[in-house]
Amino acid sequence: MLSKLIRYEWKAVARVCIPMYGGLILAAMLTHFLLGNLGFFFIPVSVSIINYVDLIWQNAAAFLTVCVVSMVLTYGATVWAVHLTRRLMERGGKRK
Repeated sequence: MLSKLIRYEWKAVARVCIPMYGGLILAAMLTHFLLGNLGFFFIPVSVSIINYVDLIWQNAAAFLTVCVVSMVLTYGATVWAVHLTRRLMERGGKRK
């Protein structure tokens, strides 16, 4: 009895919400599907990594260098952006 009532209420809500929020509902359903099957999408990548593990080890120093340099550059850009934002906000506060 209760499940029939819940099913009926859901159908009534869906009849009203889907025309108004159809895109959002479809996006939520797609997101739920993709997150629920996320492991499935990584299987081909994992198999490829296992197939080329010797090539990856040959270039490990280059991979590590790229990771460290990009991390340092990202950190520096973030620090600069925060510093600039704080300076602009302080300058804007003094004008008022």
